Amino acid sequence: MVAPIEKARPIVGDRWFEPFINVRRGICELLAHLTMLIAFLMTIRLLERVLQWLWGTNEKMLVRIIPVRQLFEAADLFLLVGFLGAGIIFVLKAYIRK
Repeated sequence: MVAPIEKARPIVGDRWFEPFINVRRGICELLAHLTMLIAFLMTIRLLERVLQWLWGTNEKMLVRIIPVRQLFEAADLFLLVGFLGAGIIFVLKAYIRK
């Protein structure tokens, strides 16, 4: 006797596109972090330019010890490292979340 051919279950329902929803959540989280990072970096750069314009030079010292330019570069680095670390964590959480 021949076994009957089983009907293939159609891929419909909520399960087949679940990975795409997770990818969409991750991409939205990534875009939100990139937008905030760009806004913060542009704000820091604008503040640096305003201070340079007010002082009339590119190299002013803060309290005769630290060049102001180094403070702004440190702020840029802090933002990049912070958003990179936090961004990766939040994107992974958004991707894994159900």
